[in-house]
Amino acid sequence: MLAIAVATFGVQHLSASNEPSPPATRAKPASTLAQSATELELRVQQDPTNAVLWQQLTQIDIQRAAQTLDPSFYQRAATALERARALAPDDPGTLTADAALSAALHRFADAEALAERAIELDPYNSAALAVLVDAQVELGRYDDAARSLQLFANRKPGAPVLSRVSYLRELRGDFPGARTAMVEARQAVAGAGSFQRATLAAYEGDLLLANGDHIGARRAFDDSLELEPAHPIATVGRAKLLAASGKVDEAISLLTSFVDRTPVPGAATLLGELQEMSGRTADAERSFELVRALAQLQAAAGVDIDLDLALFEADHSPPSAEQVERARRAASDRPTVYGADALAWTLFRAGDVPGARAQLDNSLRLGGLDPLLHYHAAAIFEASGDRAAAVDHLRQVIDRNPWFSAWLQPEANALAGRLGLTWPTAGVGS
Repeated sequence: MLAIAVATFGVQHLSASNEPSPPATRAKPASTLAQSATELELRVQQDPTNAVLWQQLTQIDIQRAAQTLDPSFYQRAATALERARALAPDDPGTLTADAALSAALHRFADAEALAERAIELDPYNSAALAVLVDAQVELGRYDDAARSLQLFANRKPGAPVLSRVSYLRELRGDFPGARTAMVEARQAVAGAGSFQRATLAAYEGDLLLANGDHIGARRAFDDSLELEPAHPIATVGRAKLLAASGKVDEAISLLTSFVDRTPVPGAATLLGELQEMSGRTADAERSFELVRALAQLQAAAGVDIDLDLALFEADHSPPSAEQVERARRAASDRPTVYGADALAWTLFRAGDVPGARAQLDNSLRLGGLDPLLHYHAAAIFEASGDRAAAVDHLRQVIDRNPWFSAWLQPEANALAGRLGLTWPTAGVGS
């Protein structure tokens, strides 16, 4: 999602200091991005000493990586960035492109430092401000991110600000505020490109789904898919709704078709889980192996995959020392609530309940509403003997979104039984 956010909102004012800024670049469909990249490649052949063109090509390739989900475009972006650095290493446009690529590769400390340098040189550099906020969020420095976001809002209000306001509010448990900001963000891009509008609609769908509003989530996902029929976030969201309503075969069919065309780790993971739950064990194993293969492709392209892979392996393979080490690296490199959660859950799966319990203060420190965090906390509290805390967190899951994970439904049901709670079993309308 972060890569898509960079692609959707991250390309603006990519200019060398001695040339006028080109217009802000809106996110475009993949075909248009390919055309733009081809045009830029022709132009840099004709004018290879133009740093602006190399900066723009870097950003276009970052967008293509996110929108096509092909990590090889990150390598192309890195090649273009090297040319920009050689020509104009201290130009705000080069620093911003470097920051955007670092963020896309999950190198957030580098992204933050580069964005700060770009902003020092160009205080109204909205692309660098966007990367700065994202990097500080992913480094777990939420107060710094909020201050940077206020600076961003003062200098360049609009959808990029509002979408980030929504996410920070969601992280802090303010669902009404998060929803309001996301609705305003969608309104702000009413005349923008289809991918940008589809992405914000998908973000709203995810927000509503996480908080149990399946009717609203379906409406938002449908809005997204009407604009971009293969939008990854909306497609996975739609499949989750189908599974939650008991239409597992329809969800499998939707995901199978999607993954065959566009292999996405999140879609392949959900597909494998639903296949396993339906007794299609061999198909599920192939889907899970695809997730691992896709992760390795990302890693080969320079993307830090520790956090995502740690959570995946904690739920889909026997515990190992390698998994624990990966989770520790993820929590160290990205000390967010999700980094702490990944480490807590991996330690729990590995049988280290005291170690898992020690991470909960970090994973729950913002008071967020994510049902996955609260389910993990409930299971760990129960295992550590704190029944009251376990009941409290599991009640939050039941009250907000008991269909938060098809894969964890059996475990959650069993945990509810041990805690004297009733886990809902009926599906919901899709």
